[in-house]
Amino acid sequence: MSTPAGCAADLLVAIDAIAEAATVARGAWHRLAGDEREAAYRKLEEARKVLAVVDAEYLQARCDDSPIAESKMPAVVARAQRVSRAQARRRQACLRRLSPGHAAPAAGVVGGAGNESYMPRVRAKVEAGVIGADAVEKIDRVLRGFPKSVHAELTRVADPHIAELVEHVEVDDLDALAPMLRAMLGIDDPYTDADRKRARDVRVGVQEHDGMSRISGRLTPHLAALIKRLAADHGRPGGLLAEGADDGRTAGQRLHDALEAALAAGYGKGAGPVGDEGWGPQ
Repeated sequence: MSTPAGCAADLLVAIDAIAEAATVARGAWHRLAGDEREAAYRKLEEARKVLAVVDAEYLQARCDDSPIAESKMPAVVARAQRVSRAQARRRQACLRRLSPGHAAPAAGVVGGAGNESYMPRVRAKVEAGVIGADAVEKIDRVLRGFPKSVHAELTRVADPHIAELVEHVEVDDLDALAPMLRAMLGIDDPYTDADRKRARDVRVGVQEHDGMSRISGRLTPHLAALIKRLAADHGRPGGLLAEGADDGRTAGQRLHDALEAALAAGYGKGAGPVGDEGWGPQ
């Protein structure tokens, strides 16, 4: 069984081998029988997952030489490696969870001893090819969503439970990890109103080529309840349309129109039937 590189020369040889193998592996897939092809691809996928640890170790060495502020790391990595910032954030999550030398979150700067975010049992699952960077990013996002006051202890206690869980669930199931952790570990609601207030966020993206913009964010329970009430009152089929008008809108379109009408009315611009503004059934 192969072992991690013990010196710089071994590491460079391994990287050359990976680069060469990636070139060779682009051919002859059609020559494999179905079962053989699927087995080969599973083996390749396991190797791809292990690279999440390689990313973490590279970034740790990079940061040991020149510390980088947590907030600036995605931009630095994206620019240096010519990847998207989303991919850079995924690698940053691997650094937090898979590198024991990564600085504690409170420090704000990468590089240093003592990592309260480190998850050795989860790292073992990555090294075994069970999960990869996408799963690590989901785990990291969920745990970072808990208040900082419980983050370190929660990470330590949850690590073995999550490592066992990833053997039995789909990667996308990890998006629902927070309530599962609270139930599994018997954690009462750890969030205060102040925690929720700090986490609130709504962003409207730049105008795209068709003139539309994307919206994203996290809503307080109060704002979420208001929007749900708005959807129930005015986002139902036929809501805000002229009496008897056919409504071919989707649920999302109806909520969009209800929000538009509510904001227009709230700012004193008036809000007639949706069709008056050209947002009728499409």
